[in-house]
Amino acid sequence: MRFRSVRRSLARLCALLAGAAAVGCAGGDSLFLSRDAAAPGDVVRIRVPDAGFSAGDPPAVDFGDRAALFARVLGPDAIEALAPAAPVGERELTVRLGGDVVGRADFRMLPAPARRLLLRWEEGAGVTLIGASPTAGGYTEGVARQGRRLSYDVLSGGSLAFTGSV
Repeated sequence: MRFRSVRRSLARLCALLAGAAAVGCAGGDSLFLSRDAAAPGDVVRIRVPDAGFSAGDPPAVDFGDRAALFARVLGPDAIEALAPAAPVGERELTVRLGGDVVGRADFRMLPAPARRLLLRWEEGAGVTLIGASPTAGGYTEGVARQGRRLSYDVLSGGSLAFTGSV
């Protein structure tokens, strides 16, 4: 008697989880996303059943009015796209193949994970902040397991004088 009750509970739990997984995937027009929000530089996996993607004819992916930085074909119904730098907020993600829209879904752009700072150093005056803008990839993982590293460029007279990381 007790075993039957446990089995019934497990069956209900599996059905609930399957339903939650289906609802948890952002989708619309037969498009399923690995996430419904991303920051610039994040990879979003997209599945469009029966799309027929091929590496020779990659699809175009748009995050609102901004094109994905790249779209790579993973299989006949799966691609991944790199989210572009775009304003924070709601937008529509659209996948086009050969000019035809094969799927669309609601999507939310998140703030960029880092800020690019433009600094000026003057003899006697020190460092002055000239500007700041959002950017993706503000740090990199150290090759020798040194942890996160901040990349920087030094410009002199408008040209690159030095690049490094700390």
